[in-house]
Amino acid sequence: MKIDRVILSVNNNPTYTVFWNIVSKIWKEKFNINPTLFFHGTEKDFINNNFNVEGCDYKILNNLPEISDPNPNWVVPWSLFWGASLFENDVCLLSGIDQIPIGNYFFEEISKIEDDKFVIGFSDAYKSYNKDTLGYFNTKTNVLYPSSHLVGKGKHFKKIFNIEESFEDELNKVYNSKDRYYLNNKFYNDSKLWGLDECYASEKLSTYENKNEIIMLDIFWNYWHPRRIDLNGRINENFNLELLKNGHYSEVTCKGYEGYKEKMELIIQNIKGL
Repeated sequence: MKIDRVILSVNNNPTYTVFWNIVSKIWKEKFNINPTLFFHGTEKDFINNNFNVEGCDYKILNNLPEISDPNPNWVVPWSLFWGASLFENDVCLLSGIDQIPIGNYFFEEISKIEDDKFVIGFSDAYKSYNKDTLGYFNTKTNVLYPSSHLVGKGKHFKKIFNIEESFEDELNKVYNSKDRYYLNNKFYNDSKLWGLDECYASEKLSTYENKNEIIMLDIFWNYWHPRRIDLNGRINENFNLELLKNGHYSEVTCKGYEGYKEKMELIIQNIKGL
């Protein structure tokens, strides 16, 4: 399996919009993967962000305020699923826009898998979690997977998650499932729907009839997380530059880019293959 495109989404939140021009370049130049952006906002907002979209696919989406939360907004991560479904025969990867990939290990693991499979890249990430760990849980089937690093052809996204043609219809469908899950967010007091995307997706994955089509990679805790540079979370904040140059680390992320700009630029300048 070769990943053709990475699906990224963002609204007009400067905490996250700053990452597009950085991460899209890395996806293209280091990994030869087409970064595809779904922007939630107005065309004016899109223009004002000065996104470099040359050679990239992108789409501006209108939100439905009556079913969205102000911040964080569950609609933004769910647009990753709908977005992937638009590219029927492309192998798509879902990722957060602030997740900057560094090493090749994940892609090497994916390359061993047949194209007709669907991959839960971090199937073990929430394995020991209960409903109060994150403040949300798929209480329909009691299985929870992250939205990040799901991989498959667009037609598999459409089939597994029963994706609607219309983005508006898709959002209403997922919104109307909210009462099936435990959504009592402990981190965002003003958000009663954060985590709906992962709850809904996890239910669909755990009830999908053709289990033989789904591959679960258990690499989050033994590879991805220990080698992640999270400058806010102080995970590998004192990274080894030689290890970085040799592709040891999995990804780098931070919230508040300007506060970590010097360190982030050092990391980006030393990503192997750029």
